[in-house]
Amino acid sequence: VIQAVVSKKLSPKYRKIPKEFINTDACRELSRRHVFDFTIYTYPGYRPSSHNRLLCRHLDQWLSGEIKRLMVFMPPRHGKSELVSRRLPACILGRYPSSQVLTVSYGQGLANSMSREVKAILTGQKYQDIFPGVSLSRTPNSVDEWMTASGGIYKCAGVRGDDQAGRLGLVHLNLLHPSAA
Repeated sequence: VIQAVVSKKLSPKYRKIPKEFINTDACRELSRRHVFDFTIYTYPGYRPSSHNRLLCRHLDQWLSGEIKRLMVFMPPRHGKSELVSRRLPACILGRYPSSQVLTVSYGQGLANSMSREVKAILTGQKYQDIFPGVSLSRTPNSVDEWMTASGGIYKCAGVRGDDQAGRLGLVHLNLLHPSAA
């Protein structure tokens, strides 16, 4: 639906959603239902490619239970971290505020960074427009473990204790499906 209102003058890779559409209830509802729409709404500067749209369709199928297990293999800098490690956990905690999410990375530094970024998405105004009932717990939270007010848990861990590999290491995300929680 969002693609129908996008300007046709730009290449599909660089299309943006008009600002007047961003504020509508329809856009917020689509953002609640689909990872791609959620990403576009909460990250207006995001420039998706066709493989990002395809990944989002698979993430939606995983969230709905159509796909039981999903592994994502893409080259570096192709959008895995943005979609799978940042937007998907935020989307899950919006739809299922009492769910448990575990993010595992090659190093604790990257895992903590992803945790901070997911937390920033959850506390942002655009996220609150989509999921107004979701908030962080008022109990003290650490970077590597925090909770939603509904009892949901986000944990992150690094396989290695240090972060010497920089951005060259493997980033792995392991999520407990909401139906298994």
